[in-house]
Amino acid sequence: MVCEHCGQPFTVDKDFDGVCRLCGHDCTEALLLDWIRELFSGPRYRPQPSGRWFHVSAARLPAGTVLVPGGGRNPGTRSFYDMGFGQDTGVLVDMEAARDSLVWLSIDLDDAGFWAAVLCAGHVYEVKPAEEPRPWNGTGTDGWVVSNATVLREIGPAS
Repeated sequence: MVCEHCGQPFTVDKDFDGVCRLCGHDCTEALLLDWIRELFSGPRYRPQPSGRWFHVSAARLPAGTVLVPGGGRNPGTRSFYDMGFGQDTGVLVDMEAARDSLVWLSIDLDDAGFWAAVLCAGHVYEVKPAEEPRPWNGTGTDGWVVSNATVLREIGPAS
């Protein structure tokens, strides 16, 4: 680690009190932010696609249905962050797209089950994305997005 004030390198050990020994600058906040970044960038928080893609919906959809943004009522567009799950910037950083201008996908059945419960969506579908899905805001922790996808089959009611 390096002091953000003077550039002095230091090691964090059991005796480190957060204050730079060279200039006396309190580095605690910077250390905490680095620790949080590292914690949330680890493998546990970087979901990887399973090779199959899923979409949850309150609607019953036949195979062949093309899912498009705004094609159905999406309670998650406005209410997800109102339910206390975090703060939404509303824009995908690397795509410059609003949440409701995208089709949201899950990377596996566990993830789809989670979103079905959160969004009160009664159906889980396996889908074929129109293009390579992109992780929302670069991480995928909130989901993966595409411009559209086609329903292959219903996996079953969400449990």
